Amino acid sequence: MSAALELRETRGRLEVRSAVVRKVATRLAQEVAGVVPRDGGAGALLGRHGSPHVELVYEGPHVDAVVRCDVTWPCDLDAVAAAVRDRVRGTTPTYAGVTLRTVDVRVRPVLTAVPRRRAS
Repeated sequence: MSAALELRETRGRLEVRSAVVRKVATRLAQEVAGVVPRDGGAGALLGRHGSPHVELVYEGPHVDAVVRCDVTWPCDLDAVAAAVRDRVRGTTPTYAGVTLRTVDVRVRPVLTAVPRRRAS
């Protein structure tokens, strides 16, 4: 057996916890323009999550992600969802070492500015 192979077998292994992958994906989604970051607030006591919220499904070596996020309205919902998907799927492997097989993005428009009425 070669010295390099012996060294590799004795080094141990790296295990990335799902909580780390979820936090990395959440942070990446927050960086997309149009996404409104929110904490769970008092709703967290009732099981509600903040935005964005990432759920992971493991099937053997495969990982699928569902990203739910609030986005500013008005906006191009399709473009924001695509940007979130591309950012999370493309960058998560760099930071977490896990390749996401699929990333399903579900957006909810949130009115961020109330139009003002003109004074008559």
